[in-house]
Amino acid sequence: KVAPRPPIYYNMIAMPIIGAHVSAAGGLYNCFDNAKRIGATAIQIFGASPRGWTAKLPEAEVIKKFKELHKASGVDPVFLHAAYLVNLGTTNTKLWHASVSSLISHLKIADLIGAQGLIFHLGSSNGLPKDTAAERVVEGMKRVLAAVPGSTQLIMENGAGGGSKLGSTPEEIGLIYKALKSPRAKVCLELGGKNPLIVCDDADLGKAVEATLGSAFSNAGQRCAAAA
Repeated sequence: KVAPRPPIYYNMIAMPIIGAHVSAAGGLYNCFDNAKRIGATAIQIFGASPRGWTAKLPEAEVIKKFKELHKASGVDPVFLHAAYLVNLGTTNTKLWHASVSSLISHLKIADLIGAQGLIFHLGSSNGLPKDTAAERVVEGMKRVLAAVPGSTQLIMENGAGGGSKLGSTPEEIGLIYKALKSPRAKVCLELGGKNPLIVCDDADLGKAVEATLGSAFSNAGQRCAAAA
């Protein structure tokens, strides 16, 4: 994997790495040209279609070219986003297993190309009590992490709004995070507006997810990568 880029300091404050979700159409490695066009220093891409259950693993030549261009680009970190269909909180057994399988495939892609992690939405409780649905999320994430060993991160993105959406509060995310007990489990915060994100790799994520934008940067320091 590409070595993490050191933080940039202004007035002794570690500045966030700014990037965006960019297209990888026509070949995963094309994302680096698209990142260069907008001046991004961090990116999020889809490793496969976000609207289907199947995810084809990239060929060896594609992986090789991706890693070469990644190293030369100066863009780091790279994150993948999982399929939108995933729902680990569902009561539908078939959908739950399909969600686990989909995440496994997308996390394998992230691992193969040397991405830092895979970002995904937890799903919804579908009428289950939130704590029961959270248990299903934890079990699903544990299976995904076990199926794809290594250091590639599995990153929970908070849900927009309330209702049956999972991960819409710091308490829900914190419950799941603590139950996982995995250094590979991380949290991605969508902060509203034009969907700015912060991916936090903090020793105490409980504090990070409860923080405001400013203090989230402060708490996580150089270990935060932001994508606006």
